Amino acid sequence: MKLLTLSTLLCLSAVLAGCNASGGHYPSGPMASGRDRTFSVPVYGRDTAPAYAAATRECQPLALFPKLLRDDGSRLVFECVSEAPDRRP
Repeated sequence: MKLLTLSTLLCLSAVLAGCNASGGHYPSGPMASGRDRTFSVPVYGRDTAPAYAAATRECQPLALFPKLLRDDGSRLVFECVSEAPDRRP
């Protein structure tokens, strides 16, 4: 009986040790509050101002700023970043 109890305790401690060991891994990609900070906004016509305004609204709740990553023609791809973009010409 003591041997069975001892082996059960050893098994439980091994399982719990495995659970604690896996808790130290961090995500490899950039995240904000568990969310991906990259998103795309559609562009209608030649005017990109509404797309930039939508990107600003998307980043504001996170207290971040939109940064243009690429222009796919009909869509602009943004990332929310912590530093304000340089607005100088």
